[in-house]
Amino acid sequence: MTPEQAEREFLAYRPNDDNRSFFELYGVRRLKSSFIPSDAHVCISTIQRMYSILRGEELDESAEQESLNENAMSASKIL
Repeated sequence: MTPEQAEREFLAYRPNDDNRSFFELYGVRRLKSSFIPSDAHVCISTIQRMYSILRGEELDESAEQESLNENAMSASKIL
């Protein structure tokens, strides 16, 4: 699932006990940079973006587009 697909799912989901969307209730945000808004309770991110945030590094936009297989191959070369 891509971040865009996840965002659409959160937008569409409505809990049984509240007529508001999950998005409205919990402040869902899709991360497009290393900035994490303080009002967001749920953040949608790729693994690559979250890893770069945790490491305190900027993410090259092309890195988010790489497939999981390409990243696994890169990681195995590092190890």
